[in-house]
Amino acid sequence: RRVHGDFSRNFSAEAKGVAADVVKELRKRTGASIGKCKQALEAEGGDIQKAALWLKKHGVQAASEKSFREAYEGLIGLAQTHTHACIVEVNSETDFVARNTLFQNFVSAVAHTHTH
Repeated sequence: RRVHGDFSRNFSAEAKGVAADVVKELRKRTGASIGKCKQALEAEGGDIQKAALWLKKHGVQAASEKSFREAYEGLIGLAQTHTHACIVEVNSETDFVARNTLFQNFVSAVAHTHTH
């Protein structure tokens, strides 16, 4: 029987020669995910400065940087019962998302959830 996948992988940072405290420090400096920090440090031999440049070069953005993006598209949902009404606005970065059926169903569900 053939087994798929590599079950011998060790997921600890130390197993690949990168100390966890170094990963933590890079994450603190850059705001990138732990996985991306580990990947950058492994690629750059554990050098924090080079790893930070690696992250920048590969377009890894911190979640805090992404939060400043403007979301001008979206939908407004309306739901009402006999005694309550709810209007919600859910924004997205692109009109492609706003036109998606899943997104539209989500907005509807959020509006209906708040009327109960």
